[in-house]
Amino acid sequence: MYWVLHFPEVADVAHPLKSIYVSGRLIKPVLDLSRIRGRRVFTLTQYAPNLVVAADVRRALEKAGCGGIEFSKMPAA
Repeated sequence: MYWVLHFPEVADVAHPLKSIYVSGRLIKPVLDLSRIRGRRVFTLTQYAPNLVVAADVRRALEKAGCGGIEFSKMPAA
C-alpha cells in the first residue's frame, strides 16, 4: 500500500529578512528556526513539490532504505 502525503496548510517558516522574494514570490528561502516550532516535515509553498525534512527524518529515511530521493542542505537562521 502507498500513501500520498498532503499538507492542509503551508507552514510560514521562511525568514522574512534573509529569504529572497521577487514580486511576492519566494525565490531563495532561508528557514527561520523560531518559526519551525517542532515541525519535522513540511513544504515551503503550496506549489512546490519539495519537502523539507529535519536531520533526524533524513537519517530515518536513509536507514529504512528509502530510494529514489536526494537531499540538499537548506540554510536556516
